[in-house]
Amino acid sequence: MRADHPLAKDKHLYWDHLDSCKMLHLPSDKDIRSEVEALHQQRIIHYVKTVPILETSNPNVLAAPILKGSGIAVLPALVAKSSSFCELIFIPLQPPIE
Repeated sequence: MRADHPLAKDKHLYWDHLDSCKMLHLPSDKDIRSEVEALHQQRIIHYVKTVPILETSNPNVLAAPILKGSGIAVLPALVAKSSSFCELIFIPLQPPIE
């Protein structure tokens, strides 16, 4: 998320904090998204499945719209090391997906 996003000041976020956020998604056939949806169905996490503003199979494509303030995304931690995301804030979600 952008540094000026209201949730950016938090050290950790909980899944229900995302309920009111505009979401940008990886497709449901990607591991992270399918795991999120499975954990929600098992009632391990609370995640409101929204109609995404943007859905793309390439995580790097999400960087530009996030920088413009179009929304936030749930992404694997490894993505944070990509140069495309160097200007963005990454905050761990609790409970984490392992």
